[in-house]
Amino acid sequence: MSRQKQLLIVLLFIFMLSLAYAWLRTPRQQVAAPRPAGSTLPARRPAPAQPSAPAQPSAPAQPPARTTVPAAAAYQPLAVPEPEQAEVRIKRDLFIPLQVVEAKITAKKAAAIKPPPPPPPPPPPTPQELARKELAQYKSLGLLKKQGKQVAFLTKGGQIKLIRVGDSLINGYKVTAITDDRLVLRADDGDEMALGMR
Repeated sequence: MSRQKQLLIVLLFIFMLSLAYAWLRTPRQQVAAPRPAGSTLPARRPAPAQPSAPAQPSAPAQPPARTTVPAAAAYQPLAVPEPEQAEVRIKRDLFIPLQVVEAKITAKKAAAIKPPPPPPPPPPPTPQELARKELAQYKSLGLLKKQGKQVAFLTKGGQIKLIRVGDSLINGYKVTAITDDRLVLRADDGDEMALGMR
């Protein structure tokens, strides 16, 4: 036999031994001993060893008295939690012990905290305020004096307007005077506004 065949046989033998060892050392499921046929008592754990008591005259050994428990008391399912207790959750974390964390009761908080009433809406602008906003949109381009009359050149949104005394620039307001530094407008109710010309 060649050396390679001998080595192969030795390795196969070691492999077979390791398989047998692994099979023998594998843990098996253990089965509890069956109960006697007539037994109805539940299985109990052995009581811890008690210190020896002084010897007493022993009475004949009697089996312990069997207490009967009503069926309703024997099985008690978990009580249904109260609504407040139902909101308690358990937070689970692998690295710290279990902690009981109370969940936020948003419905109660929402009912307890009422939002403040909304502020009243601002009053609608008066016609004078609207007229002042519209007048602020006009820009002065310059003045022209022609035949003793002055003409103002105003622009709004890319449109140029020629304004003379007596013209209506804004609804309800007429031009009453044009000077070198301002244009004066007056309403029928006596309200007066001015636009700077410089």
